[in-house]
Amino acid sequence: MKRLRHFSALIAITFLFACSTKKDEGVVVSDATLFNIAQTVSSFSYYKNSTDTLLSDPTSPHGGYMRVRFNQKVMSVMNDSATRIISTTFPEGSMVVKEIYDTPGGPLFRTGHHV
Repeated sequence: MKRLRHFSALIAITFLFACSTKKDEGVVVSDATLFNIAQTVSSFSYYKNSTDTLLSDPTSPHGGYMRVRFNQKVMSVMNDSATRIISTTFPEGSMVVKEIYDTPGGPLFRTGHHV
């Protein structure tokens, strides 16, 4: 499980560098820092403003149930019910964390981080 979390953090770092608008300056953030930010639940808001695990689309390759949370940068471009993006782009520093579950309310299966 730790390997999967570290791998997810590494992928998130890759996205962070790829999405930076300041290519010449680069973004300086350690894997551990990004991983810790993604694990800090208290500073995030949840999709549909609910902490319930939701049934995934049956055609989704990501598992049976999910819970998606956003940092405040993402929330600044979401509608009030946190169900739709009202902008064409996310602000710099945005982070979306998708938690995957095999059963509703069950143990966390894996996470994916997008920055």
